[in-house]
Amino acid sequence: MREKAAEKLVDAINLAPKLTQAYVVMRRVFVKQKQYPEAIQQLKEALLLDPRIVFARLNLAQAYVQYNSLQATVAELKTRGEKNVLKIKILDGAEVKSKLIFLPSPDKI
Repeated sequence: MREKAAEKLVDAINLAPKLTQAYVVMRRVFVKQKQYPEAIQQLKEALLLDPRIVFARLNLAQAYVQYNSLQATVAELKTRGEKNVLKIKILDGAEVKSKLIFLPSPDKI
């Protein structure tokens, strides 16, 4: 089923390469298949066509998190205007995990 959906989306992109929504939906197919680099590339394509697509930026940050690329996640959120992102490391047993914390901006306090 996913292969068929992916084929239809590729057809849509080939017919209308500036259809940003097709790239965003294609990302969903790749995420379901845990193909995060491909999902990230689809979102980058959409943002090249229209950098104002806020939900694509958020999806890109989420894809970076799923791909365990914390630095890229922080960079993407800052591109979106999130300046109050704090990256922390947590010791969980013998494993160190990274986590993002969103601090309220001073003008919203």
